[in-house]
Amino acid sequence: MVGRRQKDPRTGEGYKLAEYLNKNLKLLSGMTNEEVSRKCGYSTPNIVSMWVTGKCKVPLDRLVPLAEMMNVNLTYLLPLWIEQYGGDRIYPSVTKAFHSAVSDDELVFVEALREITEGRRIEKITASQKKDIARVLGV
Repeated sequence: MVGRRQKDPRTGEGYKLAEYLNKNLKLLSGMTNEEVSRKCGYSTPNIVSMWVTGKCKVPLDRLVPLAEMMNVNLTYLLPLWIEQYGGDRIYPSVTKAFHSAVSDDELVFVEALREITEGRRIEKITASQKKDIARVLGV
């Protein structure tokens, strides 16, 4: 695992958002904890360290700047954020509600895409890529 080890289950080990940030924040943003902290409106980098290790939960209003810094979709981070506050008991219900804007068939594709891209933004899909997708889907 890249980043800091998450040791204490009472302080967030297993939070999907902390694990994602632990693995990807520096890699995708290219920034130090101090730089991330400043862009999120904090004066010291320790808050970012606590987010990454799961010792502190990420406030909702910090998700947008984090998504922008990492160039990932907010829709990928939001369900991870919900899990850190509500745990596994509400995570399935909330994510189902967020996904209700697509059909069940589309949801299969969207979930696969989110898993494959780990939330990274897709700027453009070429005609060749569309043909590849259609071939995989059998359409």
